[in-house]
Amino acid sequence: MHNLTRCERGFFPISLSDVTYIYLGRAITGFCIGIISLSLPVYLAEAIHPEVKNRNVSNGSGNIFYFQVRGILGLLPTSLGNGGVMLCYILGFFFDWQHLSLIGAVIPVPFLMLMCMIPETPRYQVSKNRERSAKAALQWLRGLAVDITREMHDMETANMLIKKEKFKAKELLQSG
Repeated sequence: MHNLTRCERGFFPISLSDVTYIYLGRAITGFCIGIISLSLPVYLAEAIHPEVKNRNVSNGSGNIFYFQVRGILGLLPTSLGNGGVMLCYILGFFFDWQHLSLIGAVIPVPFLMLMCMIPETPRYQVSKNRERSAKAALQWLRGLAVDITREMHDMETANMLIKKEKFKAKELLQSG
């Protein structure tokens, strides 16, 4: 969806001459990016191997740093977005806004095609009672040489526990 909004943002202004439509396109794009910015952290939280989520790393001088891989990877979309803005400013010296808009629409196309190859997360598949798909997705994420039996069992157990405990929205409003 993120790549679609980038493509839409690029192709939409080329065909329009009124500035109102450009503002409308920017508003739609901003709304979509706001929604999309939540999807990567959720995907990472569900897809990263449990032993990789939290790591202690030495810097070579005896100091050990603790960091979360999810947090670092969660910064990736922001970093790439900022890099894209910088690229647009640089290309703006060489192209007019219509051509710059077209360039901005073409760049996300390969990412859109590659995104179609990424499976749903195994946790999502398990929550929808699609164990076979969950197992295939987990095997794809971990690699063919990795035994996923234990992790798959843990996911199924967690899913059963979640289904047992019914969450009610009014519980959020209760104190204590």
